[in-house]
Amino acid sequence: GRNIMAKVLVGIATYKRPQMLRRLLRSIEKFETDADVQILVADNDSNARDGIAVVDELRTSGYRFPLTGAVVEKHGLKVLA
Repeated sequence: GRNIMAKVLVGIATYKRPQMLRRLLRSIEKFETDADVQILVADNDSNARDGIAVVDELRTSGYRFPLTGAVVEKHGLKVLA
């Protein structure tokens, strides 16, 4: 049979919690999986951008999974139907 690799996108919203974000991302990095994992961090602090700084730090230090950070200036979630 044909092997189909699962694709997993982990979405993380953060606001002024860089230490907790770093700890979460380090925990995710330890997952034992063959899935194609990608991580997107949405930082709601458009001024300090501490979450983006964590993403940049981990990405440049050889983070295991593809890691993307995005600044989201508007707070809250919007559900599209």
